[in-house]
Amino acid sequence: MVMTNYSFFSAILNENIFSPSRWFIADGTDYPLKGNKYFSNYKDLLIRSINNNNITVIYTIHPVDKSFIYAYVSKNCFIEKKITKLLNSYEIKECEEINN
Repeated sequence: MVMTNYSFFSAILNENIFSPSRWFIADGTDYPLKGNKYFSNYKDLLIRSINNNNITVIYTIHPVDKSFIYAYVSKNCFIEKKITKLLNSYEIKECEEINN
């Protein structure tokens, strides 16, 4: 799964990157923030997408940052690695929250 504001990656790679949102704007325009009545629905959508598509790693490309992932799933569920200045990976560990 790739979380990025650059939606053209899917077309260039000719691959589904399984991004749960097209854009990741920090004000919650494109996904519900904590406190929003749809927050738990979006969290369920994200976890379902991870499970249904056998996602083992989530990548974020700047400006998307880890706070987006950790808002929905505990950081204890991931092994975080900084790959480059702009690219991070979050390997999914065995975690009840995801592997329920």
